[in-house]
Amino acid sequence: FAVADISGVPIFDVNSSGLSTFDGNVVIKNGKKIFFNNPINTANGSIVCPGGGSLALQAYGNDMIYLNENSEIRFSTSSSEKMRITSAGSVIVGATAINGAFGASNTILAVKGSTSGGEGIIQITGLGNNATDNVGALAFHSQAEADAMCSIVSIRGNSDDVGNMAFL
Repeated sequence: FAVADISGVPIFDVNSSGLSTFDGNVVIKNGKKIFFNNPINTANGSIVCPGGGSLALQAYGNDMIYLNENSEIRFSTSSSEKMRITSAGSVIVGATAINGAFGASNTILAVKGSTSGGEGIIQITGLGNNATDNVGALAFHSQAEADAMCSIVSIRGNSDDVGNMAFL
């Protein structure tokens, strides 16, 4: 099944397998959705970019999610970037670049305040119920060792808002 423009050039085609091809943009009207049919939950729907390159999900002309095969993944809201995962695996939250140079072999988690005077905060929330429960830790490991070389541990006190930090 094919539909052609007035000059006979195909602009929409559905082959015998159901594969549809379009020569031009596909516009989905406001309030309408695209469904990836998965009635028995055994397979996932996919958006495929067979030529490589990049794929952007946009709203109001702004990239909300930007995926690039050889570069990075960016997440934005209201045309303001909120998080980036670089090709090296570094995660940057609240900024578009890392302060300083760390070398090609490093993976970095950088959290930066969004405005002047803003804080960069990493929150670790544990579910400790008892006094002396470890409710969060920052552990430093050597690649070949299972046990941490040193760590900063948060230990719950007698209530949820009481505790201590231990440097081990």
